[in-house]
Amino acid sequence: DTDKFKPLEDLDYLRKKLDFESKQIVAFIGVFAEWQGLDFLIETSPHVIDKKPDTVFLLVGDGSLKDKLVDKVEAIGVLDHFVFTGFVPHDQVPSFINLSDLCVVPKKPLKSGYSPLKLYEYMACGKPIIATRTGGFEILETSGAGILVDYNNVHEFSNSILRLLQDENLRKQMGENGLKYAVENCSWTNVAERLEQVLTESCYFTKKKESNIHL
Repeated sequence: DTDKFKPLEDLDYLRKKLDFESKQIVAFIGVFAEWQGLDFLIETSPHVIDKKPDTVFLLVGDGSLKDKLVDKVEAIGVLDHFVFTGFVPHDQVPSFINLSDLCVVPKKPLKSGYSPLKLYEYMACGKPIIATRTGGFEILETSGAGILVDYNNVHEFSNSILRLLQDENLRKQMGENGLKYAVENCSWTNVAERLEQVLTESCYFTKKKESNIHL
């Protein structure tokens, strides 16, 4: 929904509420499930924090793994750099995405691949994305909207996060590329128009075939 998921301004109230006024934000939004690969994100975080101490990892959502993830963050000594918001109403999600400097999709690769709605929501908000290299995410590279990394390659993941955090122009360009792609190809209006075209063409060829049979 590109009327809801879009670039937003005037988020100073939320930044102040979360004490993010002098921070750079790496965000994940979604359910805390095994296949989301959040363990991988947490294992990567110390390498980022070592080079960029002003980095905060914003995890928006909830799920059965939340307590385990909090314990892991505490165990490796980076709890001060993580914020777990808990469940957030869907109409507030665009604000949290827009608050971030970049968004991540560290999913565990599946043979079947993924088609996650959050990928397009991030893009529609004009945010650069780092995702794991798996089926369905190729669009990030072809559209120039983000970076793909190998799952469990902590070095590659941390370097990609640092690259984006340290390069405002690259973040801006990738965000603009993603926004353009999402609006032109992934909005509900665009999808509905394409579906209508497919159905119209299907009806045309069906009628033409029936007409030939009658002849």
